[in-house]
Amino acid sequence: MALSSQFSLSVELTKLLPMGPLARVAGRGLLSLLREMRDEGYDAVTEEDLAEVFGRNRIDPKFESSFRTAVRHSAVHKLFDVAELVLEAGAGPTVRRSLKEPAYFSSVLQLSLLTWTHEMTSLSRSLAQALERRGKASNDPAAPPRYDALKGTLRACREQTSGFMWELIISAVDKKLASFNHFNDAGSWYERRAIPLPVLQALLDGFTAVQHLPQATLIRIRTFTGISTLVVWAHHVLGLTVLVESAGSFIKFGDGPESVYIDAVQSKSGQTVPASASLVNETSDLLFEVEQSIEDVSLEPACRHSIAGYGLWIIEFELHQPETINSIVYTVATSCLRLIEDGWQVAHDGLEESHRGSRIFPAAEKALRIANIMFPGHEMLLEEVAVQKNLPCLLRSEWEGQSLPDGFKKYVESSSNRTVQLAAISTLKKLTHLLAHILLILSMFENVEKNPALSLDIEVLRKDAYMPFHLPNAREALHSMSKLLVGRGSSRDIDLDETAAISSWGWCICLGSMTGDDPSKLYPSLAVLQGVPKREGERKRFIVDGAAKRVNYEQVKRLDDSFEIAAGPGESVALESWTRPEKAKSYIAVSDLAFEVGKIYSCRSIAEPTASRDVTVGFRAMQNAYWEMIHLPACDHHIRTGQYTTLPPDTWAFRGFGRPDVKSESPGPIDYRQCKDGSTHVALVAGDDSASWIMVMQHPSPRTDPQQVQAGDYYANYLRHPDCCFQCAINYTGYFRRGRHVGLIL
Repeated sequence: MALSSQFSLSVELTKLLPMGPLARVAGRGLLSLLREMRDEGYDAVTEEDLAEVFGRNRIDPKFESSFRTAVRHSAVHKLFDVAELVLEAGAGPTVRRSLKEPAYFSSVLQLSLLTWTHEMTSLSRSLAQALERRGKASNDPAAPPRYDALKGTLRACREQTSGFMWELIISAVDKKLASFNHFNDAGSWYERRAIPLPVLQALLDGFTAVQHLPQATLIRIRTFTGISTLVVWAHHVLGLTVLVESAGSFIKFGDGPESVYIDAVQSKSGQTVPASASLVNETSDLLFEVEQSIEDVSLEPACRHSIAGYGLWIIEFELHQPETINSIVYTVATSCLRLIEDGWQVAHDGLEESHRGSRIFPAAEKALRIANIMFPGHEMLLEEVAVQKNLPCLLRSEWEGQSLPDGFKKYVESSSNRTVQLAAISTLKKLTHLLAHILLILSMFENVEKNPALSLDIEVLRKDAYMPFHLPNAREALHSMSKLLVGRGSSRDIDLDETAAISSWGWCICLGSMTGDDPSKLYPSLAVLQGVPKREGERKRFIVDGAAKRVNYEQVKRLDDSFEIAAGPGESVALESWTRPEKAKSYIAVSDLAFEVGKIYSCRSIAEPTASRDVTVGFRAMQNAYWEMIHLPACDHHIRTGQYTTLPPDTWAFRGFGRPDVKSESPGPIDYRQCKDGSTHVALVAGDDSASWIMVMQHPSPRTDPQQVQAGDYYANYLRHPDCCFQCAINYTGYFRRGRHVGLIL
C-alpha cells in the first residue's frame, strides 16, 4: 500500500493530539530556551519535529518512573581552573526540560533507546530519510530535519541519558528470545539491535495509532533483525503486549491481546524475506503498510555493552560455548593478578624503568573488583582466586595438551581434526589475551569500578592484531581505552593520540596533566568520568592542545638558552628556585569539535632578569613529556626548602632555562666529557611550578633505547617527588648514571 495511507492516518492523529511543546513555551523565555538548545548541540526546530512524532506516544507508568529516577540527577566536575571548563554529567537542559514536558519526556526516552541500540550516523541518516518520506507523502511544505541537526540532537540526548542502563533490559529480552534456535548463533546478538528502515518508518505513526485510535488494533512486523529493540520499545517502554513468532514457536511479552505481532522470519524457500510493517484494524483490514526498498538507508547496530557483564558478552560473541566460561574467567583473572604481582615486585626492586612516568601498577584488589563487574555470576570463583597462592599464568605459557584447563580441553577436543583443534586453541588464546588486556587497562583508570553503566565498544579491539600479554603503560592504556570508548564513532578530524580529554556516549577520559600545576605531584594514572566537556553552555567532545601545540616549540626556541653554574662538585647549594614563582594563566579557543586548551607559564631569562616571557603548552604535550620522566620516590627525611647539600663528584647545579650541554661545542667552564662515570646536572627550580614545567617541556627525555643513545647525550631526566630530600635525589641519580649524562629537575 502507498505511504500516503500512513500519512493520512498521521494527519488524523495530529488532530486528536495536542500541539508540540515548543509552541506552548512561546511568550515565556523562548529565546533563552533556544540559546540553551543551540549551545548543547540541539536544534530547536529539529527537537520540535521529533517531539511531534515521538512525543505523542504514552510511556508505561512504571517504566517512566524508573527512567526519571535514573536520568534526573546532574553533576558538574571541575577539571581545573581554566575558563570555567567543566564536565557536565547527567541531566542537562534537554533532560531537565523533558522532566517538565510530557511530550519532550516521551521523545527523549524513546530516542535514548534508539541511540543506545543503533550506530549514530546510520540512525541520523535513517531518521532523516524516514521523516523526509513522511513529509512528501503528506504534502507537508515544511522542510524535514537535516541530517546534521538530527545527529547533534540525538547525540545530546544520548549523552544526557547515559546513566540509564538499557543493557539490563535488552539482555533480559535476549535471554527470553534465546529459546529460538537462530538467536543462539554466535554474533547474532548484536544483529537483534538494528531495526530495518521500513519498520522504523511504519512505527513513527503505528505505535501512536494503536495507543490512541480505536480502529487501529494491531501492528504486524516481519523482520529478522531489531527484534530485541522492538520488544523493549513496544512492551517495556510503551506498555504494549507483543507476540513474537519464529518457525511456529511463540513468545509473548505482556498480558492480554497483543498490539504488536512480530514474525521473526529470515527466509522462506531459500529466499530472503524483506522486512515490512503494517497496521490493521479489528477486522484485519489493512490501514497502511511500509515495505523494504532498495533506496532504504541501512541502519547499523551500536555494537556496545556496559562494563557490567562486558567480559561475558565478549565470550558469547566469540564462542557461545557456556562450558568454557569458567575456564576463561579463571585464566584471565589468575594471569592478570600474577602479572600485577610481578609488576609490583619490579617496582619494589627499584629498577629505573619502573619509575618512569608512564608506568602504572594497578592494585590487585581493584583488578578483582573490575573482574567481578566484567564477569557477573562468577563471584565465588574470583573469591577463590583472591586467596590462592602461587597463581598460575597460563597466558605466559605454551598451550598444549595437558596444560589446558578442562573447559578448554572440551572445546578443543570437540573435533578430532588437528587443524580444527589448532584453530580452536588460537581462538581461545586470542580471546583470553583480549579480555586480559581489557581487564588490565580498566584497572589502570580511576573511577571505573564506580560506574558499571560505562559503555564500551565490543568490536573495535577484536579487529586489532593479536594482543600481547604484558602490563600496558599509560600511553598504551589510554590508546586502547580511547578506542573502546569512541568505537566506530571516532572522528577522522581528530587524532585521538593528540587529545587531553575524549568524550563519547556521555563519558570522558581525562589525563592527569589536567588535575594540577606541580609536575612533581602529578599522578600518572588516568581517569574516566561521566560527563561532557562544557564551557559557558557550549559542549565539545574533545579537549586538544590545538594552537597551543603549534606555538609551543617556537616559543621555547625563542627563550634565552643561557645558564649560569650555581655550584659544582664539593660545593654547597640550597634546595630552592632561582626564579620568582608566578601563577600560570589559561589559554582556550573553540573549534568545531574541540576546546583548544593550554597553560601559559611566565619565565625570566638569566641574561635579562627583569624581562618576562610566556610559554604556552598544551595538556597532552605536558602529559607526554611527564610520561618520559623518571620519578624519584619520597624518602623518610625531613624536607626543608633552603636546606644546603654538598654536591658529589661529577655533579653541577645551574640556574636558567638553558642546560649545560655535553657536546663538544658547548660553552662553559665545565669539562663533562672527562666524566667517565657520567654526570648529573641539577636544575634549581624547586617550588616553582611554572619553571618546573618549562624545564620538563624544554628538555624532554628521549624516547629511545639506552643502548642507542650516543656517548655524551642526555639519556634521562629525573623529577624529584616533593617529599624526596635533596641528598636522596642526588644519590639516586648518581647511582643510576652508569656512564650517562642525566638531568635532575628539583
